[in-house]
Amino acid sequence: MNIEPSRIPGEDELYVGGIVSLTESSLQKNNITHIVSVLKYDFKNFNIDWKKYKQLQIEVDDVEDENLLGEFETTGAWIEEALKGGGKTEGEEKEAEGDEKRKKGAVLVHCAMGRSRSVTILIAYLLRQYPSLTPATALAQIQQSRPFAEPNDGFMAQLQLYHEMGCPRSIDEQPKYQRWLYQREVELAVATGGRPDWVMERKRKGKLGVGCVAAHSPQLPI
Repeated sequence: MNIEPSRIPGEDELYVGGIVSLTESSLQKNNITHIVSVLKYDFKNFNIDWKKYKQLQIEVDDVEDENLLGEFETTGAWIEEALKGGGKTEGEEKEAEGDEKRKKGAVLVHCAMGRSRSVTILIAYLLRQYPSLTPATALAQIQQSRPFAEPNDGFMAQLQLYHEMGCPRSIDEQPKYQRWLYQREVELAVATGGRPDWVMERKRKGKLGVGCVAAHSPQLPI
């Protein structure tokens, strides 16, 4: 098994891999400074010198109804900062105080297998930074170095919605995102026989749009 992460073609020092990529030798070989972990996992006893790296963890499952779309703003900004000059560890920052030249970072985005969740986060970042890309072309770019990269259908739909919204820096108040959240809650409620908590909360706060009310299922009175 090849445990090395795959470098994404392009100017950015972006890498994608599975959890097996998290070895000290692999990280050092690729000059990784930042790690985005897109999975539920306790790294407390993981055999890595975490003082050398900065980590962002997004705890999600690789299932189609998981909301990764709501994380794109956080991960995109974090990766952008890491790449443009957030590449110093705490010790290096102290040594370089007063030095205007910042060392650029290299970012590894990983999940369990380096196939779906991590690839989704990287596609979202590429869409955010390079407006000419589409979800399909960004995926094709990643597949050049990691052929088996393939987000699940739910994540691809979220990436398409993100692209249609123009990859906004603030997602929460986007009408399309609000409608997507509403529909997601309704479908979950129908599947479980409950009531969509998000709908009830939005109605209480007076933030549920007319379009959402009109689209509401008669089996789920609000």
